[in-house]
Amino acid sequence: MRVFFLLFVIFSLSSCSTPIDDDLILKKILERDDAFLRKKFYKVHDVNKVQFKAVVSAYGKDLKRRSRLKKVVFKEAYGLEKNEKHGFYFLDANNNFISSITFKYVALKDGSKKIAYINFRNSGSLPSLKFPFGIPIRNGELPMPIIPNLDSLESIYPITIHGKKFYYDFLLPSELDSTKRTIIFNTGNLKIKNNLKKILSGLDELLNLDSTYVLQESVSVGLPTTNVIFDPSFHTEKELNAVRTVLQNVLKEKIRFIPSDKNDPVLFFTDRSKSPRLYIGFFYAEKIRNALY
Repeated sequence: MRVFFLLFVIFSLSSCSTPIDDDLILKKILERDDAFLRKKFYKVHDVNKVQFKAVVSAYGKDLKRRSRLKKVVFKEAYGLEKNEKHGFYFLDANNNFISSITFKYVALKDGSKKIAYINFRNSGSLPSLKFPFGIPIRNGELPMPIIPNLDSLESIYPITIHGKKFYYDFLLPSELDSTKRTIIFNTGNLKIKNNLKKILSGLDELLNLDSTYVLQESVSVGLPTTNVIFDPSFHTEKELNAVRTVLQNVLKEKIRFIPSDKNDPVLFFTDRSKSPRLYIGFFYAEKIRNALY
């Protein structure tokens, strides 16, 4: 009996002394070892054990099942090292956001570190929660990207894509016809990129793109659900119905229309000085929803 007790004590001490790092956190989530992770929180007693166990199990199981997802290190382009957010986000074959697991550490006086918090986010049905307290959070997050080299972009754009002139995101020349409306496509979303020829053909037939619209592209992560972000005070029902019809016919899926909120920092509106743009295929993190766990 004493031997078993000593072995238990040795195992417990070795478990507690294991230094924590990014890869180990993810490994333990994939193994669904919530007990190990819970002990690594700075405020262990604040962790909701039942809720944390359920979420770690759900994310671990889902990521194991989706073994072909692309794992990307969550790295902010700008920020202080001591406040750096660590972790990973996961993309499907179309470069669309599925989940992210991000966290921050607390540095202790002895040089070791503990987990300050872990954010679990998912664009599907899994709950998006912040631990230790299990607080509901937005269902998506991407790191702040590096600002592209404007001189390099200006030397490339405008370009021709499937016979149509495209400008890059925020690089619209001032001499363009101000009466034209603007559509911007996220060609980083491969569902959009790989079907762009058919999408442009359909929109041209219904909206007469050449005479009415300026076209732009941006290259970023999208979502499995195709979003169209619009300004309800500017875009007409005719426009929106045409876009819905074309996208549904080409992509064979239901399209989600999202009225823009210009005060919402999650929307990647890069140039608000121009007339409102119609955004097709972009990332959008929903506002906080009720947790299911």
